[in-house]
Amino acid sequence: MGGRGAGRPAKDPAGARSAHAHGSAVRRGTKGYVHNHVHEQTSYCVAGRFEYFLDGQTHVLAKGESIYVPSNARHRATTLEAGTLIDVFTPVREDLLGRRVDDAG
Repeated sequence: MGGRGAGRPAKDPAGARSAHAHGSAVRRGTKGYVHNHVHEQTSYCVAGRFEYFLDGQTHVLAKGESIYVPSNARHRATTLEAGTLIDVFTPVREDLLGRRVDDAG
């Protein structure tokens, strides 16, 4: 899902990184591609509205709502109204740490 954001790893008391939060401000009409990953993911809608395709079903996410994406579940998000999402991944998605993403990607 394209957007502007930067990843931040969370640390457990022992100092190991166990989760990763990634914020994205996303323009209306932005559409991610159907994909899956080994990470569990929870997406929280801070503002706007998003349509999630998750394992063959469609869900609409509005401000204050969240959705859980299990490990290896096929999913995609489409922005219905410009907004902001916070995605939390566990284990940490090393490929997204510190990465800034624009709406084209």
